[in-house]
Amino acid sequence: MVTDPHPLVRETAVKAMSKIGAPAVPVLSRVIANHQEDIRIVLHAIRVVGEIGPGAKDAVPQLVRALKIRDFAPAAVTAMSKIGPAAAAELSAALFDGDPQVQYYAASALAKLGPAGVPGLVRGLRAANKELRWSAASALGDMGPGAKDAVSALTEALSDADSSVRLRAATALGKVGEAAQKLAPDLVKAVEDPDPGVRQAVITSLGQIRPDPGIAVPVLAKKLDDVNPEVRARAAVALKAFGRQAASAVPGLVRAIQDPPVRLVAIEAIAAIGPEAKAAVPELTKHLATGYYQYEIWAVLAALEAIGPAAKDAVPALVKVLEDRDSKVRTRAANVLAGIGPAAKDAAPALARRVADTNPESRESALKALASLGPAAVGAVPQLIGALRESDPRVRQSAAATLAAIGPGAKDAVPMLSLLLGDSSDSVRERAIGALGAIGPAAKDAAPALVQILRESKHRSDRSAAKALGKVGPAAVPAVVAALGEKEPTHVRLLAAEALAEMGAEAKSAVPQLVRSLDDRDPHIRFAAVKVLAQIGPAAKEALPALKKLAAGDALLREIIEVAIKEIER
Repeated sequence: MVTDPHPLVRETAVKAMSKIGAPAVPVLSRVIANHQEDIRIVLHAIRVVGEIGPGAKDAVPQLVRALKIRDFAPAAVTAMSKIGPAAAAELSAALFDGDPQVQYYAASALAKLGPAGVPGLVRGLRAANKELRWSAASALGDMGPGAKDAVSALTEALSDADSSVRLRAATALGKVGEAAQKLAPDLVKAVEDPDPGVRQAVITSLGQIRPDPGIAVPVLAKKLDDVNPEVRARAAVALKAFGRQAASAVPGLVRAIQDPPVRLVAIEAIAAIGPEAKAAVPELTKHLATGYYQYEIWAVLAALEAIGPAAKDAVPALVKVLEDRDSKVRTRAANVLAGIGPAAKDAAPALARRVADTNPESRESALKALASLGPAAVGAVPQLIGALRESDPRVRQSAAATLAAIGPGAKDAVPMLSLLLGDSSDSVRERAIGALGAIGPAAKDAAPALVQILRESKHRSDRSAAKALGKVGPAAVPAVVAALGEKEPTHVRLLAAEALAEMGAEAKSAVPQLVRSLDDRDPHIRFAAVKVLAQIGPAAKEALPALKKLAAGDALLREIIEVAIKEIER
C-alpha cells in the first residue's frame, strides 16, 4: 500500500505502521529515502519511526540524511531523540559533515539524547571548524545538567580563539549548574575576558552555578565597576543569586545605586542579602526621597523590608511615603514599618491616620504595622475604636488584633470590644476576646459578657473566653464564681474552673465556692476544683480540711489531692 499510486492511500498506510512496530522500519526507511515522495508522507514516516522508538535504530542512517533537507530536519531530530542512544554514533559522525545545516541539526539531536550525546559534542567542541565548535557548545548548554561530563571540555573552551565559542561555553557551564562548581576558579578567571559579551555570560553563569562565595563574590563585586554597563548589571544580578552570602559586596552595591543602568538590580541584590545589608540603609533612604521612577521606589521599599529592624533609620522617610498617592506604595511602606517593629514607634501617628485609608490593603497594612509597635501604638486607640465599627469584618478583626498588641493601654476600647463579643463573625469575636484578655484587669467591665460566652455551648470561643477571664484577674472572680454554681451545666462550670486556674493566686476570693465544689456529685467538677485550689496555692489554706476529708473518701482523686495539699502547704 505504501507504493499505491494514490497519495492518501500511501499516507494512511504509513500512519498504520506505528502499530506494526520494528518490522515496519525497513519500509519506513525506504519512504524517508524517497525524495520523490510527497512531503507530508515522508514527515509521517519520520514521525512513525520516532513512535517506534529504540526499535527503529536501523532507520537512523536515513534520518541523518534527512537532516540535509530543511523540511525534514526538525522532525528527524525529534525522531532520533526518541530512538535514543542507538542514534549517537551516526549523529556524532554527522557533526563533521561539511554541510552547516547538518552540523547544526546533528548537534541539536545529540543534545536531546542526554549523556549519550556528550562524547560526540565534546569532539565537536574541539573541532577545527569554529561554527561546529559554537554549535556543540550551544547544544551542551541545551542539555543542561545532563552535560556534566563535558564540564572540563567547556572550561577549556573558555580560552577559545573565537569569542562566540567562549560565550557559548560560558553560557553552557551555567546551564550545567552545580556539576561545574569544581572548575569555578577557571570560570572566575574568564570574567576578565576582553569581550564584554563573554564577560556577561561568565558572570551570569557564576550566578547560576553559585560556587564558593569566597571565590566568586569578590570577583563579582569588582565587576560592579566594569566599563561596560551590561556587565555591571549582570554582576548585580549574579550577586543577588548568592543572597546573604554576598554580604561582603554591599559597599559596591551601595555605590551601584548611584549608577542608573545598574540601580534597580543593585537594589534587588541588597534585598536578597537582607539584614546583613543594613549598611545600605542611608543610600536606600536617600533614594526613597529623591527617586523618580515608581518601580525603583517599590524596589527600595522591598529592600528595606528585607533588611527589617536594622532599617530603623529609614522611619522618617517611610512616614512621608505613607502619604504617597499610590496605594500600593503606601501599603508597602506600612509593611516595611511593620517589619521594623517597635523601633518604628515615631511612625505611630502617621499609621493611625492610615487606619481610615480608603484602600483596603493600605488600611490592613497600617493596622499590621501598628500591631507591630505594641504598646507604643497607644495613641492610635481612638482610630482603632472607630475601625471596630466598620462594616467590613476583616477591618474589625484587624483592629481588635491591634488593640490586643497594645495591651492595657487600649482600655478605652473595652466597651466597643464587649459589643463585638456578639459579632456575627467568629474571627471578630475571637479577636475581641483576645484583646480583652490582653487589656487585662482594666477590662473588668467585660467580665459578665465573657462569662455569658461560657454559657453558650454553641460558641466556638468559650475556651478563649475562659483564658481572657483569667487574664482579667480578681475583678472577674465574682462573675466566674457565679458560673460555678450547681445550676449551671457541667461544661460551663468546667470552663469557669479553667478561668480561675488561669488566675492562680489572684483567684483566692473564689476559695469558698471551690470548697463547696469539692462536695459536688459530679466527679469532673470535684477534680476541677482540686486543680484550681492547687493553682491558687498557699492562699487556699482554708480549703485544707475539706481536701483532706475528700482524700480520705475518694480513692480516684487521692493522688491529685495530695499534690494540691503540697502546693498549698509549701
